[in-house]
Amino acid sequence: MAELHEQVHVETLPVPANGVVEPVPPPDPLVAFQHYGQLYVRYMQIFKKLEECYDCMVHPQKRIDVLKVLKIVMTRVVELKHRLVKWNPTNPDVGEPPFPWEYIDLDEILVDLKLPPSTIDVPIPNYFVEDNIAEIRSRNKLVEGYMKLKHGIEKKLVDEGNKLEFEFPFSLADAIAQIQRNERGRQGRMRAVQILHREKRANGTGEDLIGSVTKVDTTSAAKSLQRLFRGFNSRKKVVRSRDSEMVFIGMKHQTNDHIHMLEREKAKDLVKCKSDQKEYKIGYENGLVEAREMLLEEQGPELRDEMMEQRRVWFTNELGKGNFPEDVEGFYKSLEKPPEGEEVPEEAPAKKGKGKGKAAAKDKKPAKKGKGGKKKKGGAAEATPEAPPSLMGPTAPKTQLEAVASMADEKSNFDEKWYERDERDNLKQQHDMQLCRDEVYDEVETQIREEVDKLLLIQLQNLKKQIGGKKGKGKGKKKKGKGKGKKKKGKGKKGKGKGKKFSGEKLCSGMDVDQMLSELVDKLIVNHIRPHTLDELIGEFNYLGTAYNDNPDHRDPRTGHWIPQDPSEIQIRQNLTEYAILPLGEP
Repeated sequence: MAELHEQVHVETLPVPANGVVEPVPPPDPLVAFQHYGQLYVRYMQIFKKLEECYDCMVHPQKRIDVLKVLKIVMTRVVELKHRLVKWNPTNPDVGEPPFPWEYIDLDEILVDLKLPPSTIDVPIPNYFVEDNIAEIRSRNKLVEGYMKLKHGIEKKLVDEGNKLEFEFPFSLADAIAQIQRNERGRQGRMRAVQILHREKRANGTGEDLIGSVTKVDTTSAAKSLQRLFRGFNSRKKVVRSRDSEMVFIGMKHQTNDHIHMLEREKAKDLVKCKSDQKEYKIGYENGLVEAREMLLEEQGPELRDEMMEQRRVWFTNELGKGNFPEDVEGFYKSLEKPPEGEEVPEEAPAKKGKGKGKAAAKDKKPAKKGKGGKKKKGGAAEATPEAPPSLMGPTAPKTQLEAVASMADEKSNFDEKWYERDERDNLKQQHDMQLCRDEVYDEVETQIREEVDKLLLIQLQNLKKQIGGKKGKGKGKKKKGKGKGKKKKGKGKKGKGKGKKFSGEKLCSGMDVDQMLSELVDKLIVNHIRPHTLDELIGEFNYLGTAYNDNPDHRDPRTGHWIPQDPSEIQIRQNLTEYAILPLGEP
């Protein structure tokens, strides 16, 4: 949360005291790209930390507040990605305006910030699946039922074609160690061959010296073997002692067995954390019900009497003015009235400016007619490339200001609620009952207000029957216009051809969701897929993407035009997450 506060503070600038915002010249597209790129990287770091925090936290009320901030940060990340695509600098062969190339290169920005490429690897929040697991399972069961009914099988997997299976029997570190051993052996063999050739040339005989080396007695051979084994054994002991010392001082990780043990313990803790989250969430929901009942029991009668007294005073005043109210809408309108000293001009300005308003409307009407581009002929010649918007401050884009303001509000709410709250007695991190009472207070007040309004309405009707008040009977029939029906028909004719229906819309107009799903399963459009994760799309980061785009030598030899670089797997995975998974998981 502290990093989020710093980021929001950096991204906003205060409005001057006089309230006048001086115009800021638009930045260069390259400057805009660098600015949005740095913001994107910083927000990505905050996104990862908030997602991990929400995933591991068990306090139900804190998780709700963290989730609000997490959603806003996700929105800001996707928004910044669209801005990066819009102002992505490309090769001059593409043209003057920026080309919306979806695969952006942030290698130079990461080098400037001294961050690894894994920083911009977009995480997928686990709550997308965890919070909707019941709906996903019911949907899968429904598809299986329709599949068995239509085709006689429970699952029909999508044909994935020739699938390449990669099996790695060893880790990356073991593979590197094996390559190093092979390379050292190759270099040793080459060095031995060079030494033998050098000795042959030194003797001048050209005879093979290997035969002379092998003519040794058995005693000397045994002593040589013993000497080599003792040296080998001593070196192994030295390596083990050195590794243990490096592990002790924190310069090296422990053995794989210990890492596997830690991973198993981590998996057990994660299972326990998820079970605690579900248990505490149920306790929190029960706490809300309990708090609502307590408020209705403790403060309900007092609130009911107070509201009833306010409405009776209003009713008495209305009777004093000679009005008999038929409902309680007048009471709420009286609460919205401004003080007596203030006057709100409503109709006068509208009457005075009638002619001006019509003239302005007439001026605006022709601008809407843009069929065939007839009205845009003069403006096409004067078209200039779009300049980037203001990067920070009050003149920044509206969406940016809304997102940053929302983050600032949620951050201040979180600090106000949790920063100084004493939770030393809440070691299990269960829900706070006082916060539950505060959350349901507005609902309880609304419920009591509705009950009081209904009760007062019944009393008004009974009182009206007693005094025989029938003042407004038959008034509604006088204002019935003669030509309204004809006007409605005319309106219908005017918008007759606007909404064109598709052919499938007529077929599905009388279907519900289950019938549509049944039809899609029958046509084999909805099938089952093998479970996969996005981490299975393995690939490396493009470390020279910016250098490639700036290099004019990468051209097609036939046409001479610049050829864009193929996107890396990291970029494909990034776009899949930001354009598909995040918007589908959190609209």
